[in-house]
Amino acid sequence: MSGMVMKWHGDVAKRRAKQGAADGLSRAAEYLLEKSQPLVPVAPVGGGYLRDAGVASVDKGALRAAVSYITGPTVADGRMGGGNLAVVVHEDMGAHHLTGHSKYLEQPFNSEKQNLIRIMGGGVASALDPGKEMISYTSKAGVTSMRTRSEVANYTRNKTTS
Repeated sequence: MSGMVMKWHGDVAKRRAKQGAADGLSRAAEYLLEKSQPLVPVAPVGGGYLRDAGVASVDKGALRAAVSYITGPTVADGRMGGGNLAVVVHEDMGAHHLTGHSKYLEQPFNSEKQNLIRIMGGGVASALDPGKEMISYTSKAGVTSMRTRSEVANYTRNKTTS
């Protein structure tokens, strides 16, 4: 009777999965920051300060990610005092902006949820199986989504053979 011997490398798998989760979180945070940037209001004179204050950060040990716009203690008209300008601008739904709008971070978080989940999961998948690396794919119609490298290769291969 011949048998098959299988050796489980649980510690290696756990370490790779955690590293992949951290990488996926990092990629997802960067993706969300990128999607929020065009929506950030920019002041007509000397603008761009708030938009440029955006940062994606990850605590890889705790597996937590954040996208923040940190502008310091100012009020909407630029005077010192009050709360964080980013929070004021983000939450003031009654304000009219020439460019961008309130909820500039919340809106892409909600609309991109599926892509964010795929990116995070793709970090773990690619750490365990390199063929599962997530990449940004833009269709001929201009729609961008996140797909695994093998999904894009299969789609492209099927399109060229049909």
